[in-house]
Amino acid sequence: MELADDLAYGIMSLRARAERQQAEEHLHRLADLQSAILNNTTYIVISATAQGIITSINPAGERSLGYTAEECIGKLMPTQFHDPDEMAARARIFSEELGVTIEPGFEVFVARAQRGLPNEYEWMYLRKDGSRFPVLLSVSALRDSRGNIMGFLGIANDITQRKRAEQELRESREELKEAQRIAKVGSWLWDPEPDTVTWSEELYRINGRNPALPAPRYRELQQVYTPASWERLRPAVERALQTGTPYELELEVIRADGQRAWVTSRGEAQRDASGRIVKLRGTTQDITARKLAEEALHRSEQKFETIFRSSPVALSVSELETGRFIEINEALLRLMHGTSFDQMVGRTSLEIGMITLDERKKITDAALRFGQVDRLEITAQRLDGELFMAEVSLSPYELEGKSYLLTNVVDITERKLAREEIHRLNLDLEKRVAERTAELAFANRELESFSYSVSHDLRSPLRVVDGFSKLLQEEYSAQLNPEAREYLTHISTAAERMDQLIRGLLNLSRITRTQFRRRPVNLSAMASNIAEELHETEPQRVVQFVIAPKLSVTGDPDLLRSVLQNLLGNAWKYTGKHPQAKIEFGAARIGGETAFYVRDDGAGFEADNTERLFNAFQRLHGAEEFPGTGIGLATVQRIIQRHGGRIWAEGAVEKGATFYFTIPSPKRQ
Repeated sequence: MELADDLAYGIMSLRARAERQQAEEHLHRLADLQSAILNNTTYIVISATAQGIITSINPAGERSLGYTAEECIGKLMPTQFHDPDEMAARARIFSEELGVTIEPGFEVFVARAQRGLPNEYEWMYLRKDGSRFPVLLSVSALRDSRGNIMGFLGIANDITQRKRAEQELRESREELKEAQRIAKVGSWLWDPEPDTVTWSEELYRINGRNPALPAPRYRELQQVYTPASWERLRPAVERALQTGTPYELELEVIRADGQRAWVTSRGEAQRDASGRIVKLRGTTQDITARKLAEEALHRSEQKFETIFRSSPVALSVSELETGRFIEINEALLRLMHGTSFDQMVGRTSLEIGMITLDERKKITDAALRFGQVDRLEITAQRLDGELFMAEVSLSPYELEGKSYLLTNVVDITERKLAREEIHRLNLDLEKRVAERTAELAFANRELESFSYSVSHDLRSPLRVVDGFSKLLQEEYSAQLNPEAREYLTHISTAAERMDQLIRGLLNLSRITRTQFRRRPVNLSAMASNIAEELHETEPQRVVQFVIAPKLSVTGDPDLLRSVLQNLLGNAWKYTGKHPQAKIEFGAARIGGETAFYVRDDGAGFEADNTERLFNAFQRLHGAEEFPGTGIGLATVQRIIQRHGGRIWAEGAVEKGATFYFTIPSPKRQ
């Protein structure tokens, strides 16, 4: 009997030793898996002590933040990676939410985690070089078996790709549905006739209300739910009461203390013996608390699954040697137009026709040669046979002596098509630019030929006419009667005016062909110099010039001088019939830009004629009243346009005129 007992005891000892060995091997595999996950994930994972000193940072954190692990571990706090102003602003918000003072330091990141509350918010991370990038940061408390906080774990995701958050939300909802099966629930019963509602004690707890108080009536339940949730719940309840259709809804409730929580509300009809619906009964399940409890219980085992499953990027884990898929996420299944994980898991990319043998070799060769590979372009095929261009990133890793590939896949078909279209449009644009350039070159040659013809072929006969008319006046004046001498004067005057018109026309054509030189130009000094010149031409006139100081632009000095000479000269000319005059040069902010102006109190013009001012040879006053060629303002407009600006005018008859113009800075152009 003793021998049998000893034998049984030995068998039990061997069995216990084997179980311990299996457990240790399982822990080692789990540790290796977690290490592989942390080293290969693109998430930034940082752990810290309860006091906030960094205890670990994964390679993705080092790459993203620009710090080495040696620079961080035991030396820095996570606050090093955050903007002090942002921490202060978030501390004020959390202080109001939690009803306690939260300091704008490490406490702002862990205050909610310490209280078992959801703690996932958007933050701006600061790299070592000072640059910034947005992340979605989740901070969790790490607790021992007794529930004491040992430290904190922060997982940050670069949210530049906004769809990652959307995918996480969808998968969170799926996980929430699984958690609902084992969550505690509260029960309720509603009798519509007297409108009485009965709550179980658990339901009071879920809603944060005092069980000693009566439950809210149906009409008062609107205060328990958010407006959007009530608008979903109300028709479902009415439909159940009328037709007996059961409902199951996820709703947001507002607890008595003002905090919000998510619940699953289920309801069904209760009938009497005759089948008539007399009451509604159902359950309300607090899925917020259940989710937090489940995450706390399974955090270490589900770390990889959470990261892997929640990514909006198409991800897969496959055997490096065979290409057989071990795991895929929903994003990859959608990308492949699949309907079931079984269509891909356990099979190779070759077997499902995703890639060709050549593409498979291209991927494995790149992984073996370079290790981690970013954005390798391949041609792939979906499960329904549709071809698409893909960009894959590869991260090989070892686990239990076997090589695997962590791969993410991005559909770049639209991007490639867009690039090809842009390339085609660029080629077409270059062709059109070349054609337009050739046309402009031809037009310039024609313009130069015209200018030469005007300068030589037209002005020469005018000089002959003018010369002979003056010779007749000088040599034969005594022999001519007064009427003939008057005719000769008209001929000479007309020839001189014609010559002025030709010179103005030539000057107008040169504006667009003259070499353009940008220099800093002091417009105030230039205007003052022109004002002095005008005073010298008619010193007897009483004209006050008001010139604003320190008005400067960047432009062609010669062309801008021509602008001011024309505008100030016109102001001088059109105030000539007034015994006293005032001419101003200044600047004002109009429509968000600086506009310079020349203003006078002279003859002015009718507002209806504003558009004609800048047309060549269009004059609003007769030559006998105010001399001129009608070329000056057209010349000014072309100069302003060459500078990328615009010019306009305002005026009224005998109330003066104001001419505005803008000269944009070269950077703005």
